[in-house]
Amino acid sequence: MDERMEDLVVAELLRGATPEQRRQMEAQRDECRARQKELPLQVARDRAQMRSLKKYTDLIGVDVSGYTDAQKDQYERQLERLSREVFGKDR
Repeated sequence: MDERMEDLVVAELLRGATPEQRRQMEAQRDECRARQKELPLQVARDRAQMRSLKKYTDLIGVDVSGYTDAQKDQYERQLERLSREVFGKDR
């Protein structure tokens, strides 16, 4: 709903409201708008985290029995990097 239409609906609903009720309603609307702005950012962060987790789980499933020592070292470094990315630096 566009903001102008929303304002008309709210004005009609709050026609008999006290000033305190109007302030509360405005605070709730402001909070709702802030959440609406934050939601796409949170979705983007969640998707990035899921991509990292998928890379990590794919990497865990790799059979390294045929790898050379250099390849195993590279694998372990990559696994450690992804582990820190997915689980944090304290892991």
